[in-house]
Amino acid sequence: MTVSVPRSARPAVLPLALALACASQALPAFGQGLQTSFEPGEPVPLGGTQAVQAGIGNGPRSPYAAKPGVGYTGLHALHYASRGGPGQRRLFDTDLAIEADTTLSWLVLPEIVGTDTVASTYVSLDLLLDDGSRVSASAARDQHGIALGAAAQGDSKTLYPQQWARKAVRLGDVPALRGRRVVAVELQVASAEGAPVSGWIDDVRLDAQPRSAPQRPSDWVLTTRGTQANGTFSRGNNFPATAVPHGFNFWTPVTDAGALNWLYRWNEQNDARNRPQLQALALSHQPSPWMGDRQTFQVMPSASRGVPEADRAKRALAFSRDHELARPYRYEVQFDNGIGAAIAPTDHAALFRFRFPDKGDANLLFDNVDARGGLTLDAASQTLSGYTDTRSGLSNGATRMYVVA
Repeated sequence: MTVSVPRSARPAVLPLALALACASQALPAFGQGLQTSFEPGEPVPLGGTQAVQAGIGNGPRSPYAAKPGVGYTGLHALHYASRGGPGQRRLFDTDLAIEADTTLSWLVLPEIVGTDTVASTYVSLDLLLDDGSRVSASAARDQHGIALGAAAQGDSKTLYPQQWARKAVRLGDVPALRGRRVVAVELQVASAEGAPVSGWIDDVRLDAQPRSAPQRPSDWVLTTRGTQANGTFSRGNNFPATAVPHGFNFWTPVTDAGALNWLYRWNEQNDARNRPQLQALALSHQPSPWMGDRQTFQVMPSASRGVPEADRAKRALAFSRDHELARPYRYEVQFDNGIGAAIAPTDHAALFRFRFPDKGDANLLFDNVDARGGLTLDAASQTLSGYTDTRSGLSNGATRMYVVA
């Protein structure tokens, strides 16, 4: 069931879903420093034979809940390997003064080697300072309260094999480090003797990363947290729902508009450029991916001229997660093609706000997971009405839901 509304027939006020207006998404501002995702034209690690092997490659082959054969972002990542025992490797020479917002962050995916699920988790980046000391010997801690250094990171059990994890250390929060200069970025491993390690590093940043200034407690909530999950790696099992407390509906972006289980597998279902894609913005009542969704409805913008593409894979729009805002009270995304979309929930409804580029058309597609439903568009009154019986096989007691806009 797919129905489109062209630019000339935009509805004005929609109790369920839609009020069209112009919106823009502010881009984040970055400070100066080292940033690399190991893509062409970006900083590359130092060469030479060292205790720990490292080289740019195509990414892990068998991640649990991510796209295989690519980095966390982009098409490449840095592979690390060692035959066992402690070791380190100098990756980058730098000359960066530590200031209030200076932060070291990176993504890491330890791999299982043979049957050993632990050895590769003993890995960390470290920083060599101008006085010869290392940040791992300081009071600096990552977001989990763990010191830098391969031994500390491995012992912390905060890294999981075959799964990407982000690590971040705010160096400027340590008074003793302010004013010191970072002269090198190092990679450390600390597995037991004879225990080989293998894994991947991506998105290394050493620069100013200012803290956001939350205006309300809900600003601390990131609704995409726990979404890198699937039936193989059933941990988190979240989707980025925006809703009012105890509201009738959830509203969520969807990477697979034909699914009733894992709705937002943003990394695993990335496109050929390793960009996440949305196939719909959807109404949901899902209690758990294992239970499945019930009573769904979908909206998707399109800038295609003429009849918009209804095929889910072809209509999907790519975006960067840097251009995505996921909060309990609002979801907002800026797509690569210039379309912007935002959702603000109410108890039984939501307001959608779209921005379309000057070139191209402006359409909305109304759809559902399957054809168990009906929809009527009234051009004269610029309204739509319909119903949905779409539900999983475990939706005992679910009744028909009606849609009005």
